[in-house]
Amino acid sequence: MGVKARKDGFRFGSPPSVKKLDIEKFKGVDFSNNPIQVDLSRSPDCVNMISDLTGFPVKRYGYRKVSEFPTGSVHGIYKLVTTGVKKFIVHHGNKLYEMDSLTATKKEIYTDMNNESSTGVQFNGKIYILDGKTFLVYGNFGTKESPKFECKKVSETAKIPKTIISRSPTGGGQMYEEVNMLSAKRTNSFLGTASDREYLLDFQKLDVEKVTAKVLQSDGKWKDLKEDTDFTVDREKGKVTFKAAPGKSPIDGRDNVEITGAKTNQEYLDKLNKCTIMAIYTYRTGDWLFMSGNAQYPNLDWHSNVNDATYFSDLSYQKVGQENSEIMSYMKVGTGLAIMKTDNDQDYTVYIRSADFTEKGNMIFPLTQGIVGVGAISKRATASLRDDSLFLAKDGVTAVATRDVLGERFAQNRSYYINQKLLKEKDLKNAIAIEHDGYYYLAVNNHIYIADGRQGFKGYNPYAQNNESFQYEWYYWENVPVNCWFEDEKDLYFGTVDGKIYKFYNDNDTERNKYLDDDKPINAYWTTPFLDFGDITRYKTLKGLWVMLNPYLRSSCDIFYRAKGRTKKVKSAYLDIFSFENIDFERFSFNTDDTPLVVPTNAKEKKFMLIQFKIQNKESEPFGIYKMQTTYTINSKFKG
Repeated sequence: MGVKARKDGFRFGSPPSVKKLDIEKFKGVDFSNNPIQVDLSRSPDCVNMISDLTGFPVKRYGYRKVSEFPTGSVHGIYKLVTTGVKKFIVHHGNKLYEMDSLTATKKEIYTDMNNESSTGVQFNGKIYILDGKTFLVYGNFGTKESPKFECKKVSETAKIPKTIISRSPTGGGQMYEEVNMLSAKRTNSFLGTASDREYLLDFQKLDVEKVTAKVLQSDGKWKDLKEDTDFTVDREKGKVTFKAAPGKSPIDGRDNVEITGAKTNQEYLDKLNKCTIMAIYTYRTGDWLFMSGNAQYPNLDWHSNVNDATYFSDLSYQKVGQENSEIMSYMKVGTGLAIMKTDNDQDYTVYIRSADFTEKGNMIFPLTQGIVGVGAISKRATASLRDDSLFLAKDGVTAVATRDVLGERFAQNRSYYINQKLLKEKDLKNAIAIEHDGYYYLAVNNHIYIADGRQGFKGYNPYAQNNESFQYEWYYWENVPVNCWFEDEKDLYFGTVDGKIYKFYNDNDTERNKYLDDDKPINAYWTTPFLDFGDITRYKTLKGLWVMLNPYLRSSCDIFYRAKGRTKKVKSAYLDIFSFENIDFERFSFNTDDTPLVVPTNAKEKKFMLIQFKIQNKESEPFGIYKMQTTYTINSKFKG
């Protein structure tokens, strides 16, 4: 410190120079580092903020109730979109409801649901739903002109396979289609003889359900025959005896007798009905539905026939790794389908499924071993964020990444900056995620962790090789009781455990209440790291603080600082802009300036080592931060 001489001969120290610190680059939160080590651009304590299109933190929108059901949880919300038709299906408690919109009248369509979380996909114009109890389908079972929208068990509508063709009445024939696990029925196709009346089926011990038969006529049409009228059935032996021989085929070389009977295989049905996860896999022009999650078969999955979710061959299963690690979820990875499994020390935890044809033209789905050691802990937390395949592992949100041009897959943690908070959440197995409008939303315990897909960067990560990996900026919300997510175009909804469906407000909403959570104001704030102003050896003096905030017709803020173990409010400011459309005489303003607004404060504090600032809004109004600037001096040395 310099000195200067006065005319009277006395010498005094010159005042310390005033310095300034600008905070103008804002990113996300950092819950993993000590508040004094957090980068100046991030916040160690921030709630209910989100990045705007330019990356600045703004208060999130709230949500409003659009529908309410009796006591019980909303387990799933699904949408069917076909030509000229849009239907919404809600799984609440043990029932399914049909709605023309999520605000419309509810129509009960099924009453024997599993009272647990469900999953559903639209496949070929219908919605298919798994709840761990029954495989269901909803759609139009009438015609376009006379629609009849219903919910049915898939087993009731399942394809009846023709298991054998060119069979003689006494047996033999050519295998044609495999048994459908969803259908008790199967058809045998025979090449009749002139005199044979007894026809042996390729299966025995038939159900009591009536057997049907038809015989080809000379005009190429089929004649239907009835059991007990035209033939009898020995169910134990699988033998059909016609009262009159069907005769030889009137068309040379063409089968002329078809017999359809039923033989229920409850084991087959249970394998599929008790599944809890599914995904559509597309290859070229074909779609297949894959299903798994049956606790009795933890490492097995099954796939449908191409473009037919009602036909699952009894040979259409695959064993994915060892049974000590269960299949948790599916996720698209590039052109493949990733299969996520739980952690284990002996097996791969991620497999990549592809598709190919055999030399005979049959479709196969080869599996490639993808990742070892990092498995999923939640069945409902997988989502793709801008083609980045994310799932929840024991170490946080993890991506299935590609190491090099050879396509080697490996796990890479994406949630370093929130892990210290996220991984302390209870029941992470119940976490549920969705991608919406470029963000990954992970909900657990009424908290939401949000990854911003537009703010990805290569940064420090102790979980990664060389301590570096691709990361996202993250944000954190409270008071959002999500039990299931649902997206409808630009609208984001969620269902709750107490039977409500809420919709988040968005940019298109004009309601003045869009900063309310179910009519309650949102508490939002941004807190800086603890600042030492680059010197931990000296005391500091705070001279002033200025905050530049987003301009809104109506906004306000409270400004605090924390130093020497206490918190002090230094400013409460209204930031309203005059508008005839939004006049509030309790907060009347003549301000017409719609540029960013600067709020000055008289913040003063002497002899501190560290200081932290907080900007808060607890009202039903927007709020956003552009820039902060503080002035200070460096003073005497700290001696303890």
